[in-house]
Amino acid sequence: MKSIISYCLFYFPIMLFAQKANITSGSFELEGKLTAIDTGNIYLSYYDAVEGYTNKSSSLKNGNFYFKGTLSSPCMATLYLNKNYKSVDDINVTEFFIQPGKMKVKATYNELKKAIVKGSPIQMEYDQYLIQTDMLNQKSDSIYKALNKLYTNEKNLKTHNTILENELLAERKKIRLQQTQSDLKYVLQHPQSFISAYLLMYKINSLPVDTIQKYYVKLNPIVQHSVNGKIIYTYLLQQPGTIAPNFEGYDISGEKITLNQYKNKKIILLDFWASYCAPCRELTPFLKNIYQQYHEAGLEIIGIANDDKRKDAWRKVIATDKVNQWPQILQQVGTRNDIGNLYGVSAIPCLFIIDKNGKIILRIEGTDEKEKIDTVLRKIISE
Repeated sequence: MKSIISYCLFYFPIMLFAQKANITSGSFELEGKLTAIDTGNIYLSYYDAVEGYTNKSSSLKNGNFYFKGTLSSPCMATLYLNKNYKSVDDINVTEFFIQPGKMKVKATYNELKKAIVKGSPIQMEYDQYLIQTDMLNQKSDSIYKALNKLYTNEKNLKTHNTILENELLAERKKIRLQQTQSDLKYVLQHPQSFISAYLLMYKINSLPVDTIQKYYVKLNPIVQHSVNGKIIYTYLLQQPGTIAPNFEGYDISGEKITLNQYKNKKIILLDFWASYCAPCRELTPFLKNIYQQYHEAGLEIIGIANDDKRKDAWRKVIATDKVNQWPQILQQVGTRNDIGNLYGVSAIPCLFIIDKNGKIILRIEGTDEKEKIDTVLRKIISE
């Protein structure tokens, strides 16, 4: 049975609002009013190109809240009530673009998805984009739900409807192609828009590197230096043929692990994963087989988990899936040492093969091309 998706994502003509230099960086203020709840805490998280991951909290006073901070560029932010929320689909989680200046947001408890944001022209632009692409998004959601229902029924009833599955997968592929074409058209038509960098960033795991580079170079330099632009730039740098950047972390027993400690000694397979990522865990049997087959020939795997806020779940999965035969460290999400940012990882699973000289030989996202790992390892070891 195939997984619904092969990786997890950490996503016309419209009026283009002016995005001049004076709104690309500086301080911001966000005043908010939440109805149907008077007290408690509310949280705001975002990733800034300079400050890194930022998490803020504010106390609700008669439903009112306030945030302030500094941004190097406009970026997508997440507003939420439960700091341990598990999905952006949560009814008390919403996302919108913030930018330097004064903004206001109004929402209702248990209806944060319907939040109204004012003072952010970029969010207004994004709202227009969502309206224009709503039909495709609804079709995509419908296919996702149908596949999820199919696979759930198959698991419970132990049956497999191959004909229906193939029809749904073919329709999903068609819709994804239409979404990609629509987004790339948007990027070409709006090279000065921060929305363009945001859309292109979410395509780096589904489009060829040369296609990403082709559209990236068309972006305005200010947009290229935005938070999403820099993620794309890092991704383009960390491709086969480049030297893998060093990192350090601590494994489940507290032992310090660095990439440099293996240089000139081991072939490294980096496995970016998370305990909640089903496609990541589907790779486990394959990785175990690869490890058993090539470990004595010089292969070492380093697991890097996006589980900094789920350490108990991380430890449990390591024990349950029996993947403690190779080092397992945390990604350090939310810090300046975030290994995922260092390698331009925006979706998981994401795997890298690094030779003994520290050079990146292979990068793959998702599970569809995992067989390339075996081919590349055979080639490196035979040389």
